[in-house]
Amino acid sequence: MRFATEQASRRSVLKAELTFEPPQLYVNEKLQSSKRRIIMSQSLKILVVDDELLIRKAITLSAKQRGHKTQSAENGTEGLKIWKEFKPDLVFLDVLMPDMDGFTVLKLIPENIKTKVILISAHDDLNQKEIEKAGADLFIKKPFPDIFQLIERAENLVKNKTC
Repeated sequence: MRFATEQASRRSVLKAELTFEPPQLYVNEKLQSSKRRIIMSQSLKILVVDDELLIRKAITLSAKQRGHKTQSAENGTEGLKIWKEFKPDLVFLDVLMPDMDGFTVLKLIPENIKTKVILISAHDDLNQKEIEKAGADLFIKKPFPDIFQLIERAENLVKNKTC
């Protein structure tokens, strides 16, 4: 960290410059490449529809690390368009978004498009009947305690395992 003080007219201004380098990860390359082959053979197409950039980035980056193809949308209208073109295996769909909420998006998806849907929201007042009636498979409350566990639950949902 570096500090600098400047004298501007009668006031002193303190400026700080902070430099951060992310930690290096050391991985056994032989083990890593064998894991990558296993993951890539089970690759899913995942769409993340959420108005919060941090949530979209966290889920898409975690899914990509596990070998999945991802797309993301910041609102329901954009999500609906990508959903129809991308034809994902799984969709993380925020319930509350500004232009079109998650329930409306689900109503506008044609019935012949079969996709597993995980509703996500900071509000936990949804019950299982509402989730199923809306056409979703699972509800997970934000914030997520473990993003990698979230991706694993999603993978299990698509593979019809207990999640």
